[in-house]
Amino acid sequence: MDNKVTAKHLEGRVGPIQDLTGIDESNLPRYNDKTTQKVLHKIDWRLLPMLTLLYILSYLDRGNIGNAKVAGMNQDLGLSSKQYNLVLTLLFIPYTTFEVPSNLVLKLMRPSVWMAILVVSWGSVVVGTGFVTGYRSLMAARIVLGVCEAGFFPAASYLLSEWYCRFELQWRLSIFFSAASLAGAFSGLLAFALEKMDGLGGLEGWRWIFVVEGIFTSVVGMTLPWTLPDSPETASFLTPGEKALIKTRLEQDAGTTAGMVKTSEGFKWMYLKAAFTDWKIRFTVFIYWGNTVPIYGFIFTVPTIIHQLGYSSAQAQLLTIPVYAVGALATLLISWIADRHQRRWKFVALSYSISLVGCVGLLAIPHPRYPGLTYAFLFALPAGMYPAVISLVSWVSNNLSPTWKRATGIAISVMMGNLGGMIGSNIYMAEEAPHYWTGYGVSVACLMLAICCTLILRFAYDRENKKRNMISEAEVRAHYTQDQSDHSHHQSDETHQSEQPQSAEAWQPLPTVNGVDSQLVASAPAQLPSFIRPFPLHIVARDIEYLTDKDALTIPDRDLRDELLRTYAEIVHPFMPALDLHEFLGCILEPRPNSISLLLFQAVMFASVAFVEEECLRARGFSSRKAARKVFFARVRLLYGLDCEQDRLALIQSLLMMTYWYDRPEDEKDTWYWMGIAFSLAQVAGLHRDPKHLPIPEREKWLRRRIWWSCVMRDRLLALGIRRPARIRDHDFDVSELTVDDFDLSPASDALLGLLGESRLTCADPAARTAMAAACVDLTKLCVCLGHILHSQYSVLGPHAVGSEYFFKVIVMPKRSERQAQDLHKCDAELAEWFHERDARSRYAPGTTPTEDKAERIIRLHRSQLRMKYLTTMCVLHRPQVFCSAPGPEFGVTRASSREKLTEAAVAMTKLAFEMELSDQLRYLSTSSIPAFLSAALVHVLEVRSPDEEVRNISIGRFYQCFHVLSELQEMYASADYAVRFLEMVLDRMNTKIPMLRLNSGSTSRQGSQSCKSSTALVGGPSSKHRAGRTSSSAEPLNALCADQTQSLTPFLGSFDTWPVIADGLLMANNSQPEVETVSEPLFASAWADVDSLLPVLIDNASSSG
Repeated sequence: MDNKVTAKHLEGRVGPIQDLTGIDESNLPRYNDKTTQKVLHKIDWRLLPMLTLLYILSYLDRGNIGNAKVAGMNQDLGLSSKQYNLVLTLLFIPYTTFEVPSNLVLKLMRPSVWMAILVVSWGSVVVGTGFVTGYRSLMAARIVLGVCEAGFFPAASYLLSEWYCRFELQWRLSIFFSAASLAGAFSGLLAFALEKMDGLGGLEGWRWIFVVEGIFTSVVGMTLPWTLPDSPETASFLTPGEKALIKTRLEQDAGTTAGMVKTSEGFKWMYLKAAFTDWKIRFTVFIYWGNTVPIYGFIFTVPTIIHQLGYSSAQAQLLTIPVYAVGALATLLISWIADRHQRRWKFVALSYSISLVGCVGLLAIPHPRYPGLTYAFLFALPAGMYPAVISLVSWVSNNLSPTWKRATGIAISVMMGNLGGMIGSNIYMAEEAPHYWTGYGVSVACLMLAICCTLILRFAYDRENKKRNMISEAEVRAHYTQDQSDHSHHQSDETHQSEQPQSAEAWQPLPTVNGVDSQLVASAPAQLPSFIRPFPLHIVARDIEYLTDKDALTIPDRDLRDELLRTYAEIVHPFMPALDLHEFLGCILEPRPNSISLLLFQAVMFASVAFVEEECLRARGFSSRKAARKVFFARVRLLYGLDCEQDRLALIQSLLMMTYWYDRPEDEKDTWYWMGIAFSLAQVAGLHRDPKHLPIPEREKWLRRRIWWSCVMRDRLLALGIRRPARIRDHDFDVSELTVDDFDLSPASDALLGLLGESRLTCADPAARTAMAAACVDLTKLCVCLGHILHSQYSVLGPHAVGSEYFFKVIVMPKRSERQAQDLHKCDAELAEWFHERDARSRYAPGTTPTEDKAERIIRLHRSQLRMKYLTTMCVLHRPQVFCSAPGPEFGVTRASSREKLTEAAVAMTKLAFEMELSDQLRYLSTSSIPAFLSAALVHVLEVRSPDEEVRNISIGRFYQCFHVLSELQEMYASADYAVRFLEMVLDRMNTKIPMLRLNSGSTSRQGSQSCKSSTALVGGPSSKHRAGRTSSSAEPLNALCADQTQSLTPFLGSFDTWPVIADGLLMANNSQPEVETVSEPLFASAWADVDSLLPVLIDNASSSG
């Protein structure tokens, strides 16, 4: 952060962002799905084609002996059937033995160099195979080939896992592994062509198969150090920003900082021991055999099987192509569906079932009576076995960390699994042709075993996760050393799965207790309540001491805690339903040991503190709500910074509440920063995907949908409030719209009703709870409209220059184009449709009734908030049109209509604020009201120049009403200070230019706020919070007039040189002619242009989150 220039207000010309470099890490587009996909596609085009080609060559060079057999190799070398099968078997002994050592070497040198050595070596061996003279030389060639090819497949699988997140991996692996099917198809085609070279150079056709394929492999291998990227951190085709993006995504996805291939990563024997002793790795070997036993027998025999159906040798070579092509298509399709559904075990079992049907059919068909039917059933074998092994490899890769264990574990699975190739190469015996009872029978047995093992492992994972979720500290320390425990916190292969669901076998439902995970935990300090969950083991004694010294472990006393919880339930939760409220409050009020995240609890306390009675806070030593917010947020930030919470669900919930914080405009870790992290983690947790297919209770599906839509609402309202780009676009997610059914409307507990007291109706009355839920649903729909408005009416602008300095604030500015004016009508219609179709239960009705109780006032408060957000959205839609310079005869009409709607929205907002003040509800306004009332105040300023005296007086009163609201908000939000200071400057300018607004020199500074608490606020009169004694002559420059009271604004609002022009535009006046006169249309439009040039400054730097 130190090398970043403090962000100041936007002024002058700005340009679009051209690159990711030079922008603070908080502004990196890792939270933007569209940008991320562009980076991933760049990686795909550099990594996948080369790995796919290499795997084609590997499979081709290993399996071309089957084509050579059909081309006459056995006859020329005098091989018997048993000798041929033994030659096939011998390859798998070194092939399996050297896989683990090869992957260990991979970790010690550049992957591209090591793989180049492997490829050139086996290519040379294949060339040599073309010159063998007999049985023994062929055996030697196959043994050496097994040594050279041993390390490629596990190395490629591991390399892919170091570039892509878990739910992106299987699709990429499928592209890579579909090369096996393509190799089978290409092998038949190539063998058909090369067999025609029989006699060329004195060599038989089958020898040319080996020679040509081997030479091509060697040439490709020599290019690998330059064509195969090693790791994200060393990739020359990625920009520094893109490297940081990939690194951060991998770390967040794996919960570890080892998110890349680092040759310097420390080696520990414990990682290898963990890989060799992990029961899951051993168990996956049996599942792997369901692939290797049938498939290797299949690829070595399928040309012969087709040949025995009555086709010629050349025809048999060609007829293998469609069989393998279907296998390739099935691999891609099933893998895409598996990544889409985020499941592995289902697709392993499904794929093996497809192959099982094929093998049973081939076993039952009376050969060779039905050659067409036999050929048809051959398609089922590759269509099932190729996709199954991809799902299995993804399963293993997803569940192993750190990288040394992952590299070793993948190699062990592939190594032991490939021992099945030794069996498979011997089960198709020539004397059983064409029935091959043993071959098909053994394949059926292996496939059934693999399906059973898949189901067993799936249930074993569930059981393991449940056990770890209930593990105690004593049990942890009895089984793990401190080093192992610390390491497991970041990189555990089991708890890692529980923390992030990736497949049913490793799935732990998102806890309804809002943050309960299965992390290994350490004891929490004794002074914390029993319901607080213990810290993870990596939080050591000195960390707890530090947190204690910094007040982060301080829990409010019971009375204040209950008041904050009540405020959260009444004020915060209705429009951000990110918690299972009844469960959360139940764990606290009816204490359930170790059930609530401390970070989440403190975040709830922070989010609520702005709305409690100030007397309650003053009694505990806080000077104001603002001071209390600062203390409470510091606690949350410290807990987050020390990584005191690992459960992603609790982190997302906490971060959403942290977005309510805004302190200083130059703070890099501002509202937008916290929202970005929340969005990123939500994507990693899969919240942006519809949970309807997840095997979890409906209650948890409701929670997932509510959390995601809370992210969407906060993101859109933040874009509205602080002029930052909205990160979440409609095409980034497929979660269904929120409905009232997604809210928990079950009866509340007696403890919860007792906590709510007078407002218990909000939880006890089903109608009241439904009305609150309906208002939240309507807000989500309004935010969808808001997203369309921001996209069509505003553009994202990046680094900009102010004077001699250069800044990196990324903001949005109004578009100035004809297309912008055209899109207005579509957005306006959409907004009008929302207004007319909103739920009747969420509609605002002005006024109060004498019998209105507290619960009814709360419901009316949220209806008021919803209406205010609608009016603010209306302002955001129509303000850019007023000063748009697009040509055309209809533009003047459009601008006049927009100006009228803008003024109506500002007037309605001001009246709404007055009604809220009469009900003493101004203190419940959120930070989104700051930019709304600032914009409304500036609209009223323009009406001050009306020729109608009554209009002028009413506009003055409305201006002061907005000013008063912002002054009230100063007690809670630091961001309101900046808006009030600017309006004070406007007041001073108005006092100088317009006599009827001249302030009395005796007005006091910030002594009460009663002047606006009556209807006189709407007809005139300054706020008593305006600074005292501000009078001046008309000739006094604005710089000198305001320098003493607003000097602190300079870092945020820039030089005062531009302010006189803006103020003159606002007031339409000059020093020599203070009288009111009619404002011409060009002057009015010019004034609006100046206003909008100012609003980016104010909203970006002088307001907080929406």
